[in-house]
Amino acid sequence: MTETQQIKEIDKLVSAQYSSSNYGELKALSKLFDTAFLKELENILNKNSRMEKHYKDRYEVSVGWIDKIPLAKFVHAVNDVNGNPIKTKMELGDLLLIYTHNRINITSKGTEVQSAENRAAIVQAKIAGDKNPKVPIAKISDSRVSSTSKELALLSSWPEFDLYQTSKSKTPLLNNIQLDSTKPNAKFAGYNSKKWYIGRPVYEEECKESMGSLIIGMLKGREGEDFDISKSSDWDRLIETLVVTCGKYKLPNFLFPGSTGDRYLTIPKKPLIFFFSFFKPKKFPIVVINRIVQEG
Repeated sequence: MTETQQIKEIDKLVSAQYSSSNYGELKALSKLFDTAFLKELENILNKNSRMEKHYKDRYEVSVGWIDKIPLAKFVHAVNDVNGNPIKTKMELGDLLLIYTHNRINITSKGTEVQSAENRAAIVQAKIAGDKNPKVPIAKISDSRVSSTSKELALLSSWPEFDLYQTSKSKTPLLNNIQLDSTKPNAKFAGYNSKKWYIGRPVYEEECKESMGSLIIGMLKGREGEDFDISKSSDWDRLIETLVVTCGKYKLPNFLFPGSTGDRYLTIPKKPLIFFFSFFKPKKFPIVVINRIVQEG
């Protein structure tokens, strides 16, 4: 299957999740974490897989979540796009998409796991009034700060911020985070008529890409920013903190080989019961696409 065919199949799968054109933001987003959707996404990605006796190349899709939601608060004075001062915390995003690539070598001396690639992107989701919406998608006021104007200020230029787990948290999870806004590490996504339109977090940028192109772009290295949890850049620290916070007391195996367990649910499994009360309180989902290449 070609890359273009994969994108079309994923976009077709996305559209099939919506039986109506009338969805709120959180309801529309939650459709992307349905067990059947994630299972079929895994199937699409595995259509080109090699499953031979001494060589296996496959994808696994997992999902996890952080209770409530991580929030950012600017360290220094920042204004929104209309010049209004931002003084309160804001959402980091609505979704973290992670792609990992692990190599497993099995020899007479044992099993060795090597991390080949790790990339991540933060997505802010909105309901769009039309196709190909312009960032920030939702309307913002000229005279006052809104949640959308704060999110645009954060994702468009990544001013220095502290990260908190909840709105009531007094102690930050991380301090003085400074990220690179030239990297494709953040996206705005607008839902309209059974389709997600993806764009860079740039004011009045037209969202022309699809969810399929974002996912395949992550796998091909065009989207997302590389991270390495063994290093200490601010992006590395942020992704590690989000993953560990999601995993809580058990670290996820896809990044911490040999851990005893994790909170990430590999698809397919039993129904995700937490979706019956999803986002109450709001949760921050992390979707992981893990490519595993095994030799020996």
